[in-house]
Amino acid sequence: MELLNQMVKSGIKPDMTVFIAVLTACSHAGLIDQGLTYFKLMTTTYKMRASQEIYACVIDLLAHGGRFKEAYDIIRSMPSTPDESVWAAFLGACKAHGQPAMTARQVLDLKPQKSGIYVTLANMYAAEGKWDDRAKMRNMVNSLGNKKVAGRSWLEDHDQVYSFVAGDDGGSHIEPMYQVLSVLGRHMVEQIDVTRVWT
Repeated sequence: MELLNQMVKSGIKPDMTVFIAVLTACSHAGLIDQGLTYFKLMTTTYKMRASQEIYACVIDLLAHGGRFKEAYDIIRSMPSTPDESVWAAFLGACKAHGQPAMTARQVLDLKPQKSGIYVTLANMYAAEGKWDDRAKMRNMVNSLGNKKVAGRSWLEDHDQVYSFVAGDDGGSHIEPMYQVLSVLGRHMVEQIDVTRVWT
């Protein structure tokens, strides 16, 4: 925040990355009104069009501060359809504040077309033991027909990059991967042993 203030005083125009960093910092520090001031600075003074990532930061800022209605109003007023990063910010904060019922109603009202949103809601219902509601969310995921993309990991070994997903059990990259994991495993055990000696 101090660096942004120095940039503004020096006449340097901050870019989108700077505002993402500042909004994230405000969210973590609980500085909601200051974060909103920076958002206004970005959109009105610098005439920058907010990206989905910026909106996700603002939603996270408001929702983590318990200001769910304001966060939801911003989602509704967005010029483009909210993507999963926006919904994830909203849902994550609502879950942390124990607001799943309100969240579900609001999310379903806007009918997002991404399966990840419904998976998150299903998990929230499961955590509360609401198995019928969880089943409804899973059915909505199936009806959408879009599947969540599996997370992909990369491992570099001697200038060769190997790519794999969970459950991947074939290909020439598996053996080097296991060798690296073995080294990491031994290193962790050694660190635990050292910690025990010192404690």
